[in-house]
Amino acid sequence: MRLNKLTLIIIGVILLFTIFHFWGWPFLNGKIFLPFRSIFSFFDKQIDSSVQGSVSWDDLIKENKEFSNKITGLILENIKIKLLEEENQKLRKELNFASTINHQTVLANIIGQKDEAGMSWFIVDRGSRDGIEEGVVATSEGMVVGKVMKVAENRSYLLSLLNERTRMAVEIVASSDRPAKENKVNGIIEGKSGLAVELKLIPIDKKIEDNDWVITSGLEYNVPRGLFIGNLRNVESKPTDLFFKAMVEVPFKLDNLQMVNIIIPKK
Repeated sequence: MRLNKLTLIIIGVILLFTIFHFWGWPFLNGKIFLPFRSIFSFFDKQIDSSVQGSVSWDDLIKENKEFSNKITGLILENIKIKLLEEENQKLRKELNFASTINHQTVLANIIGQKDEAGMSWFIVDRGSRDGIEEGVVATSEGMVVGKVMKVAENRSYLLSLLNERTRMAVEIVASSDRPAKENKVNGIIEGKSGLAVELKLIPIDKKIEDNDWVITSGLEYNVPRGLFIGNLRNVESKPTDLFFKAMVEVPFKLDNLQMVNIIIPKK
């Protein structure tokens, strides 16, 4: 088999380098391969740079994840602090109100709601073992928000003033910009369609006006006199009517209820 010229040249070059090496001329190796070394060095640097870049990117992802976890932890901690501040503010308001009245109060947390027979009950975490009885009222920040209708040993169920089954004996008091009424004006309030509170049974010979205050009258066994309910609105009457028609604007919002003071009258 005849070797082609290229194969012969390669074999010859290899033999020459071998001879030069044994003759003690290794520097020729270096000079001849110097251009190739620079090329190989370039590719080595590129490979090293790529590997280092890959390692740096992984480190960056890891650091970013750790930073994100720290930020999430701080957010959760701030949320806890914020909720605690809000709870403390509500608690201070309820305790301040409790200190101003002459009756025993039981501070209770609203722990849920129960829909039953078309009614929405608020469930609180206090019951008969805390001295709570059916018919007592619940307040929030000094305002009447509902009445306890059912009691168990360690929890109670209350209906808001907006509920149609909630009825309460009330007294109408002139607001601060008008003189006091000469005679007591008593009536009844009851919820209307779960949306409003309606005033009933006020004879038209009495004197009532918009913005008058509505308070508990004390005519119910379990409800003390003087608890604030709301202000009169839309007071109307016709010559043929026997009673006024009016609505009571209550300042509380059911969505904001988290804790209530349950008022237990002194025996």
